[in-house]
Amino acid sequence: MDQTYAEPTVIIAKQSNIPATKMQTLFAIQYIKTTNTAYDDRIKWVNLGLNKYKTDFANSAISLFTFTSGTDTDIYDQYNGWQSAEVLDILKPPTKTAELMDFEYVLNHGNALFTNRDKGGTFIIVIGGPGIKTANSVDKVNKLAVQLRDKGIKLNIIVFPFDSHDNRVFASPLFQTAASVTSGRVVYVREDSSAARTAHQFIKAFGSLTDDYQIIDEKYIDSSGEKPIDFKFSVDRSLSSKSARVYFIRTDTGSSYSKLTDHKLKLPTGRSIENFVSRGSFLEGFIVKDISDDDLSGEWQLSANRDDTSVPVIAVAEFATNSVDDTVIKAQCLLNTQVFNPKTDTNRPVMAYVNIHKKLDELIANVSVKLSVIYDAKGSQPKVIDMYDDGSGAPDITKGDGIFSNYITDIGNQGYWTVSAEITNIESTVDFTTNFGSTSLPKTSSDSACCGSRVDGKTTPFPLSVTKLSRKLECGTLFVTNKDENREYPPNPVRDLRVESVEYENRTINLLWTASGGDYTTGFTDMYTIKAFHQKDNHEEDEKQLQEIRTKFNNLHSADISVTFDTMADRYGKEQRCQIRFNTDTGGVYYVALRAKDTDKYESVVSNVVLAYIKSNVIIQSTTAFANDVSIYQ
Repeated sequence: MDQTYAEPTVIIAKQSNIPATKMQTLFAIQYIKTTNTAYDDRIKWVNLGLNKYKTDFANSAISLFTFTSGTDTDIYDQYNGWQSAEVLDILKPPTKTAELMDFEYVLNHGNALFTNRDKGGTFIIVIGGPGIKTANSVDKVNKLAVQLRDKGIKLNIIVFPFDSHDNRVFASPLFQTAASVTSGRVVYVREDSSAARTAHQFIKAFGSLTDDYQIIDEKYIDSSGEKPIDFKFSVDRSLSSKSARVYFIRTDTGSSYSKLTDHKLKLPTGRSIENFVSRGSFLEGFIVKDISDDDLSGEWQLSANRDDTSVPVIAVAEFATNSVDDTVIKAQCLLNTQVFNPKTDTNRPVMAYVNIHKKLDELIANVSVKLSVIYDAKGSQPKVIDMYDDGSGAPDITKGDGIFSNYITDIGNQGYWTVSAEITNIESTVDFTTNFGSTSLPKTSSDSACCGSRVDGKTTPFPLSVTKLSRKLECGTLFVTNKDENREYPPNPVRDLRVESVEYENRTINLLWTASGGDYTTGFTDMYTIKAFHQKDNHEEDEKQLQEIRTKFNNLHSADISVTFDTMADRYGKEQRCQIRFNTDTGGVYYVALRAKDTDKYESVVSNVVLAYIKSNVIIQSTTAFANDVSIYQ
């Protein structure tokens, strides 16, 4: 038998929020030998996905066809039309040579298979191999996608890296068009130097497009360890009375494979979990129904023995996301783009968003959210990025809305970057807000929210018992089309500059703001330029001056001031303070603004403008005093 495995393309159709018996799922697999011999196991990973789908949606309707290039002559129907998902079986290694795929024909053929069927479904297309035929066009793909949309079909696409970089660039707009027209998604699978890690990426991409389960925690158990393996994790209080799945994934799905034995799931109460589940010996573990409060009193532990320590294993704990009204703490992550060209997207940095909530109207706060960004190359280490829900105005707009934001910079290398997120609690409770509205600008000068908006509502602590909150989720894979080693970003703009206090007699004001980064929120600011401008007496001249402060800051002459900084903040998000003394004798209202500059001398946009009333240093022979010494204006 030919042991060279497939470069697969898979299409899955899945409808959310409907009974499994009403689901219609189409699989289309490009059944060819891969030219990339380093990843010959891809057909095994497709088989893992088919087994997982069969486990989750056994009562759904499926159809599956294989093809080489997508033309009519090489399409083969595996199950003679539509059948129950119970018929899904392992695909054997293919023998045909890899060819460029006709993406238009695959869309058209899938469209025909849904004709005369009940309306609704979702295509998930997983594409690899040499690439897409260049005769395919965005206009034709758009028309085919509209036909799918009119039948209620959502198109999701999973992409393995093509052999040709140029073809990756060509194919990206085809995929984005087809998915966006049908309200679908495109997910790229990062290929690691370890086949098992890549298989896990594929399984997560395969499963994330249905959104029926969310990962609590996961662990990669490499091939250098002992035969006994274990996986410890915590289950938080929001999962009380819910169901969870805990299992090992074995990625060696060939005809001869190692085995795991003596599977055990230990709960803190010592309760025995009997319902062991094995799907083709690839996914092996337990289903825990109706989690009790006692089960939340400590760590859970999944264990087993492997007879071959050279085989890596993935351990996963996940819970079912039943509905939008569920009380489980859930999260979603997305990127503002999946294709980034650093040479042309000069004013559109990549941004990531993580939305955390209970139900739809209970917003989660007081948690830590960290982004992990890793390049598709052997030995690459992840870049860790803190996410913010601080309402600073850049990048996060609204404080306390449960949406954490940040920029992704330092991605100059050409290729694929996988983005994931991890959520943990900071204290023994998390906060959730209900009955909320939105408020713009701070109420007082010392308020930590500024310049974007803030959620105001009823905030209630949610105790986590003795366990911790843990969620891990995939944000997608970013394809960087060009290498640009000189790509630089300016510091993040300051949007919360405020007057913290005034020493009226000393003609001094103390300023406070959130420190900028270097490249937006990454790195640190090298210096700040602070200027003060006396308010004009004439309204029209004053409006003109405010406009010039924002647009011609560097060219404007500042009032005579002395600036004393506290220690410069070492990164974005920390408090930065300075003191300004006015050396000019002229008193009155002054505008104050600043601009950040990084070590590469890139400047941020001008900050928000604050006002302060400064005492005159001129002695006036009069007993008249100011009626109201209001010294702080926002």
